[in-house]
Amino acid sequence: MKNRKHTEATEGGPADQATALRHLRAAIAAGLASGPGRPADGVFGRLQAKYRKQLEGQAAD
Repeated sequence: MKNRKHTEATEGGPADQATALRHLRAAIAAGLASGPGRPADGVFGRLQAKYRKQLEGQAAD
């Protein structure tokens, strides 16, 4: 199911595209204002370890 707001904003004419661009810019600004990012290596490493542990637990069942 598509995001209705996104679909409505991108299927119309220039006014709808301008609305979509405003929403995109607002989302980017919110992300930037949310604080500093984290290095992806640390985040993905933690997630890989978490899911590896879950899979090992399922294999033992």
